[in-house]
Amino acid sequence: MDANSAPPIPIALMVVAILGLFSLSFFLWGNVLLAMFRGQRWLPETEPRMPQRWGFVDLLFVICLFVFLQIIGGGLASIMGLIDMKSAAAGEPNLNFQFLMSAICSLAIVGGTLFIMARCRVPADAVGWSLHSIGSDVKLGVLCFVFVAPPTYVLMALATKVSGIPYEHPIMSEAKENPSLLIPAILMAVILAPLLEEFAFRVLIQGFLESMSVGRFSVEKLILGRVHLQNTPVHGEVLVANREIGNEDGTERVSETSLNNASYHEQPFDVPTMQTEATSSNPFATNVDVRYSPIEGDEGKSKPSTPGEIIDVPWWPTVVTGILFGLAHFSYGVSWVPLCVLGIALGWLYRVTNRIWPCIVVHLCFNGFTMFLFAMHVLFGVPME
Repeated sequence: MDANSAPPIPIALMVVAILGLFSLSFFLWGNVLLAMFRGQRWLPETEPRMPQRWGFVDLLFVICLFVFLQIIGGGLASIMGLIDMKSAAAGEPNLNFQFLMSAICSLAIVGGTLFIMARCRVPADAVGWSLHSIGSDVKLGVLCFVFVAPPTYVLMALATKVSGIPYEHPIMSEAKENPSLLIPAILMAVILAPLLEEFAFRVLIQGFLESMSVGRFSVEKLILGRVHLQNTPVHGEVLVANREIGNEDGTERVSETSLNNASYHEQPFDVPTMQTEATSSNPFATNVDVRYSPIEGDEGKSKPSTPGEIIDVPWWPTVVTGILFGLAHFSYGVSWVPLCVLGIALGWLYRVTNRIWPCIVVHLCFNGFTMFLFAMHVLFGVPME
């Protein structure tokens, strides 16, 4: 479409949104570079924790539940007349049908969470659904979006320009042809996709890989996860910090109490915590709980993890999950290349917080901003370029 045919107000809104996002990103990146130059800490404070415990059986349960819900959704769509079975067999897109299926399949998140909580005997916090710092999580997610979105958009534009392969998404293509489908397209992209994809990649896949990454490999651990270790900590112990006032100079002394036989579900989230306050020099800093956790593979030595490091959770599950996240979008042109980078950033965010909310907020903001530009294009003819 010709930019000259578009109304000036939508064009102005689009320009203000893009310039505002990139300006905020440049400002935050400038603060980060300045903090690095001064030798100040700029990464968010981390919450030391144990690697996740679930195994392949948990993934299999969610996959089976997802397939079952798809069957139920397909039957409902057929009854409601949202889909013609001949068209579905021919692979013709139907946005209303896809929206209904996504909404029904989102129940797999609830079922999968409850299954993991029951089988692994862990609270909802351990699965990433902690609400004790939801305000800080939203703030952290928005800040991370401002940091990573502009570089991702630039990489996406460069990849498209170099390859000559345009970005194509079936939801956007159908909504472009039929603007009345814009609302279900926005709901799918902004609400349902972040929930489903972040639960699948961050909680299920990354958590499963974390479980595999610790200790010796075994078929039992591959299938059942680390649940069988709950009463036998491997090369480590759960530590509780007991604060005492007893040094000669009157300062605080911290002693470590070993809980050798404590089970995972009894102790990992109820130990005393220290609060890390946000500082002006660290835009990422939030009020998070810093918990002590066992360190496995340290030849029987136990010590509390400290803020700023998670020495008991390897990095490779984060990288692998991020790449898988990008490859899941392989059919949408070359966008999968920058989305691998975005996926790694989201995995890192889940790794340092053990909460899914910041990841969902980043994903929601990213898709929301893209759909805002797309809506301006569909409704008013403003060029996406």
